[in-house]
Amino acid sequence: YIHHNLAGGEPLPFKADVTFCVNALISPSNDQRQKIARCVWQTTKPNGLSIFVVPSFESVLHTYQTLIRCQTREGQARPQAVRQMDRSYRQDVKLPVDGIVDVGGTLTKCFTEEELAVFLSDTGYRVERMRKIEYSWSEEIENVPRWLKEPYPWDWFALARKI
Repeated sequence: YIHHNLAGGEPLPFKADVTFCVNALISPSNDQRQKIARCVWQTTKPNGLSIFVVPSFESVLHTYQTLIRCQTREGQARPQAVRQMDRSYRQDVKLPVDGIVDVGGTLTKCFTEEELAVFLSDTGYRVERMRKIEYSWSEEIENVPRWLKEPYPWDWFALARKI
């Protein structure tokens, strides 16, 4: 393991058959994300594989819809729950068209599935597999109702081959 600023413009001093980029493409700056992806691409050997894990913007929307569901099951009128979640959404989602979300006080890039595939393709990869990595509702919601199960929130996992 080495400590390296992936967005610094300097390539890593080695090449790898497999590279991992887990929650590194989360900067609100598109320029920073592109530099990081390019550094990972440069570090990956020709025809090598890269694994990317990024926050899902679809999951952000799913979480707000689930919160509406929770509130209505607790007796709140649906129009009121929708208005309340819309206000919260507008406060947390800073740039919806770019997927920039305030996550615990940190502006974070969240990708749609298609956006991630295009981003990786533009970087020089061919996406071979895209999957959801689900995680617990307790990561998104305080005092999770016992009845709340799947579909759970998720991050995107992409397996991509350097072309």
